[in-house]
Amino acid sequence: MAKVKTRLYVQGELSEQKPIYLEKQQCHFLKNVLRLEVGNAIAIFNGQDGEWFATISHLSKSNGEVLPVHLRQEQTPTPSIRLLFAPIKKDPLNFLIEKGTELGVGIFQPVLTRFTNVDRVRVERLQTNAIEAAEQCGRLEVPSVLPPITLEQSLAENPGTDIILACLESGDAELAQNLSIPNDKNVSILIGPEGGFSDGELETLRNHAVVTALSLGPRILRAETAALSALAIFQSLYGDWDQRPKKTLWPDSFSLEAKRPST
Repeated sequence: MAKVKTRLYVQGELSEQKPIYLEKQQCHFLKNVLRLEVGNAIAIFNGQDGEWFATISHLSKSNGEVLPVHLRQEQTPTPSIRLLFAPIKKDPLNFLIEKGTELGVGIFQPVLTRFTNVDRVRVERLQTNAIEAAEQCGRLEVPSVLPPITLEQSLAENPGTDIILACLESGDAELAQNLSIPNDKNVSILIGPEGGFSDGELETLRNHAVVTALSLGPRILRAETAALSALAIFQSLYGDWDQRPKKTLWPDSFSLEAKRPST
């Protein structure tokens, strides 16, 4: 059996032997970074049609093509966690997007607060980071990174069935294990800015019908640490951590040589 060399997120419908055309940067990655060639096995997914084994049928510096040959894993719904976060500096934010993707975030929503000290959010770059993280961690879907909105907008536009777990730096808060969260509820986790929420924002949050203050312990955490801690706590209690990754080995019934294009 051949070991799958990498996973790629691709555009287009996935079905057996239907060519999928690669983007230029993907061709560069396969050809110049991984040193792959025609006939090598990779895995591909598009967020809708599951994950497929595929062979490289054409590869050059600027364009390439892969052929899906076998459905490895059906597309299944996963718990979608929405992370509301005040934007932070570039490197910690990149780290947050990468690790948040690994921990199951479905939607990244930047939220502008009074003490937010970052005035620009490069959504496109963060979306690219999310794609790369999804490729690495075996997810079948890529989380969305949305344009920034204000804290007031995030509360006003929040569906009434949602539960917002707000990680507030002071005051009374619930322990995660004492919560009872129904499976049919969409959950959001809210993380404040490095300077914390203002007094007015804290009052608004504590008085909001769907907001529950979540305790992260006795210490003041950096914004990215708080976000990842809250995600890990939630996933361990209410998420999908009872599941395990599947091996990515080429199935016995498929021969690489049989899938190479004829010359």
